[in-house]
Amino acid sequence: MSRAIENRLKKVLALKKKPSGKTFDKAFDAIWDIGELGQQKKHRAQATTALKAIVEHGVMASTAWMRLSDFVTSDDEELVRAHMQDPDCAYECMSALIRLFGRQVYGEAVDMVCDGDRDANTRLSVLQEVSEHSGYPFDEMVDEDVRADEVTGDDLPLEELR
Repeated sequence: MSRAIENRLKKVLALKKKPSGKTFDKAFDAIWDIGELGQQKKHRAQATTALKAIVEHGVMASTAWMRLSDFVTSDDEELVRAHMQDPDCAYECMSALIRLFGRQVYGEAVDMVCDGDRDANTRLSVLQEVSEHSGYPFDEMVDEDVRADEVTGDDLPLEELR
């Protein structure tokens, strides 16, 4: 593993609980840097391994998923699905599945959007992901004056999705 990735990974894995303040900022930056390094083909496998280690560590897992969702492959489907029920990672996991499998997972994405037990921001984000990938403007059916954290099932085009 490259020294740059290894050093950043060690910083995050040393955390015992979710940090706050400057420690959070440093951990976030370390994860983001690993993701940036992963954009380079020569570092992609190492960055993916490091981000998976952070996800499994648990501390800062949702931040790691923000980057990991771009790097996972169909070989990682089990890992992605294992984290689908984590409310902090659900959107990133569904985003990865849509990127990897496209139309094959639209049904699961629609189920997530229609699931009233999920937080509104996740539901709206998945709706936007399906809209972008499918080319169908479901997201334009949501009133633009409704804030993401205030979205209810009544605000979402659930009938159109079904």
